[in-house]
Amino acid sequence: MQLEHHDKIYQVFSDVLENLAFMFAEQAEKDDIPETISKSIEVGISFSGYANGALKLITTKEVCNEVAINLLGCLDASDLNPDSADDAIKELINITCGQFLTATAGTKPVFNLKPPTVIHTDQSTWKNMRDDDSSYLFKIDDEPIIINIKIAA
Repeated sequence: MQLEHHDKIYQVFSDVLENLAFMFAEQAEKDDIPETISKSIEVGISFSGYANGALKLITTKEVCNEVAINLLGCLDASDLNPDSADDAIKELINITCGQFLTATAGTKPVFNLKPPTVIHTDQSTWKNMRDDDSSYLFKIDDEPIIINIKIAA
């Protein structure tokens, strides 16, 4: 079964980011997102059950730090331990995935989620995800975020 998700990911991600980290995302166009970024962080989560697929998010270290600062109630990045930014972005994708699956499939279908993973990526990964037709583009202030969704019935 193909799940309809185009408009839902924009709303779900914006709501989760606002409620979890007190940050505001806006939809972006491809021209608003840099073609390459030297260092980025990719977090992914896969799911199976009613439908199988994966949700990936790629962004800058600055966004990850800001999510961690707001999630943990810190004053600035100097208050974070080395794993805080990765842990915060994993929590963000975990909640986004759960909310997205509920928004698209309802509350009755059962999904099994695997724990999120974080990869520190390179320019080619960024560009490939930016140019993928399954990607959704966001900005938080001037910082880019790309979310990629792959779903198979």
